[in-house]
Amino acid sequence: MFIVACKSILSKQVHQNELGQLYSIQGSLENLMPLIMNPLMTSLYNATVHNYPSTVFYLRTMIAGCLVFSFISVSRLDKRVERSNQEREISERTPLLIR
Repeated sequence: MFIVACKSILSKQVHQNELGQLYSIQGSLENLMPLIMNPLMTSLYNATVHNYPSTVFYLRTMIAGCLVFSFISVSRLDKRVERSNQEREISERTPLLIR
């Protein structure tokens, strides 16, 4: 679900000519993440299983929290830019009043 929302937001941020490059990089990163994260989480779990076995879950929660925070901040920035563009269009269409 998060990946679909990220694709939607990112596709609005880049020009139409660059969508293929964006999707290829995003697809590569999506396929690369399990290759990096699975061995990392396995070694972390094996290192902490006797002392504190839930460390892996806390780390995954922190990573997910960072992703949610970045998603919310990009969404707010997108709305702010859209609002300023609408205000600019309105001000360009409105004739100036001379007193």
